[in-house]
Amino acid sequence: MNQQLARSIIGCLNVSGCSGSAGQELACFRPPEWLRILDWLDVSGLSLYFFDAMEKSDGGAKLPPFVKDRLNKNFLDNRQRVTRIADEFFGLNNLFRRYDIRYAALKGFSKVPDYCHDANLRTQFDHDFLVEPESSTTVDLALRSAGYIPKESHEAHPRAYILSGTPAWPREGRNNLYSSRLARAVEIHTQLWDSESEGVPFRLPKDFLQRAVDRSWGGQTYPALCEEDALLFEVLHALRHLFRSWCRLSVLYEMACFLDTRRSDADFWRRFEERILGVPYLSQAAGVVFALAERLLQCEIPISARSLAINVLTPPQRLWVDRYGEALAIDNFRKTKFSHFLQREFAASSPFREAPSRRRLLPTWKRVREVFASALQALLYSPHGLQQTFYTVGRVRHHITASLGYALEHSRWRRLRAKSMTEKEGNA
Repeated sequence: MNQQLARSIIGCLNVSGCSGSAGQELACFRPPEWLRILDWLDVSGLSLYFFDAMEKSDGGAKLPPFVKDRLNKNFLDNRQRVTRIADEFFGLNNLFRRYDIRYAALKGFSKVPDYCHDANLRTQFDHDFLVEPESSTTVDLALRSAGYIPKESHEAHPRAYILSGTPAWPREGRNNLYSSRLARAVEIHTQLWDSESEGVPFRLPKDFLQRAVDRSWGGQTYPALCEEDALLFEVLHALRHLFRSWCRLSVLYEMACFLDTRRSDADFWRRFEERILGVPYLSQAAGVVFALAERLLQCEIPISARSLAINVLTPPQRLWVDRYGEALAIDNFRKTKFSHFLQREFAASSPFREAPSRRRLLPTWKRVREVFASALQALLYSPHGLQQTFYTVGRVRHHITASLGYALEHSRWRRLRAKSMTEKEGNA
């Protein structure tokens, strides 16, 4: 992937408007470079947002014809996919109502219009719902009655369901990411943050469902989190994926859109401040996500949001954003494990600090055996066994190389971290 081309594309997605230099640079790249960047656009979730930006400017004239054709096809396919997603989504809403389940939709259509002005531009891969913990059994019964079965996972939360008969392989390729035939999972959340699993003890309020509000899309209504709680969830969602070394760049793009949309809404920021103050680390969590969105997408951070979140970052947290944030975000945080430096800053006083961090740096031998056993089983009996085996070997290789890179960078990070703390004490 050509990093400069990726940066030029991001420059065209700045919420303040496509920078002139970034738009001019697009014409300088050769077709082979564009061909290699298409996978990155898909993985980042930026393909359709970039298509929309080019349609609204003269930037499309600078793209090779095959790129314009590909982006246009992606958009047309995704528009059909969104229709299917909507039918499925409101069918699930009706299902939960029939079973008298109290719930709120997360992400999805609730991100329109504040985070995304057009649902047809989002690449959505699952349905997320928050339910009361005591409703878990009823939710399971309801989903099974509609043909869903629990998805195999080594994590207990959130619990994912897939339609019976959905194949685990092949993995989604770039040719079918936007297809209406691509199956979607249903993820059931009983909490917005799992402190033990993530290793960071956010002690969140318990009244999210009591504060839920009705939203509408396509002429139909559904319950969703209120505006300030929705932003809190988006911050936690981004941070969770960041800690796990896999966060699509589109998550930061959508956050930048929200910050730009609400930059003059003083009443909203007052309510958000009231919601998160008093919960340790929560302001800093928002600060990291806001700072990354600002750095990548050049969005304007409201003064109240900057005072509440960015200005309270500790020197090591600021250092991490400045040193690693932009480069890691462009790669969707997936090529290194440097995000664990940031996780440890948040987990400083957590009783779970060591276990999640060590487990994600290098999977346990038991987990490695399970993965290879599954790959061998697939190789022998599955029509996609060879593909699954190559995928497994690639993931193991990634963990090994990324963990070695983390070990080599660790001492440098400790020196820089200590220096940042010393400079803070000197300025105090």
